[in-house]
Amino acid sequence: MITKLAHFKRLAKFALVLIGVVGLVKGCVYVGRHSYTENIDHFALWSNESKERYFSETFPTRDEIERYLSDATILLSDPPGINTVYYFGHDGRYYYWNGNDNRIARGYWFLYPMIDRRIYDGRSRFDLAYLFCREHYDDSFNDDNCILLGSTDQIMKYHGYREYAKGDVFNLSKLESPPFNLGPRRISIEQLRAAVNKLPH
Repeated sequence: MITKLAHFKRLAKFALVLIGVVGLVKGCVYVGRHSYTENIDHFALWSNESKERYFSETFPTRDEIERYLSDATILLSDPPGINTVYYFGHDGRYYYWNGNDNRIARGYWFLYPMIDRRIYDGRSRFDLAYLFCREHYDDSFNDDNCILLGSTDQIMKYHGYREYAKGDVFNLSKLESPPFNLGPRRISIEQLRAAVNKLPH
């Protein structure tokens, strides 16, 4: 009886150790997938002032990002390469009117939490940050579709002109095809709004 009890105790200890090891491994995998380290000392093109400012600033919260994006239109214009209008809905869907495409493309947007570690001048800090990610309706997705947000102004930020407005300005969520091609010239929301209003109804 004593031998069986000792045997069960050893089995119980082994099981607890095994559970602990599995938990530790899963924890390491989770941290590896949900953490990001930035060594600001290596940002060679940045001034010391810019490095200090970036080290000190906080990231936008999930609520701030969602309030900014929900029911919002973002226009990007950097001709001849980019002329695109996005609409981000309340439900995590987005729609975009791109250049000379003959249809309104669609996809989903979502936020992915990350633990961001910043290192600068012998100091380090940890913050909760979010990756802003997009997935097209055709299920195409890669890491290039995600960006770590230092501010909401970085959402869909590329070279060239960027403009933001609340609402589905061009009714993209209700259209299958765009009103017209965006062409190769620089555009703005007001210019497009005026051109759309001239179309026959």
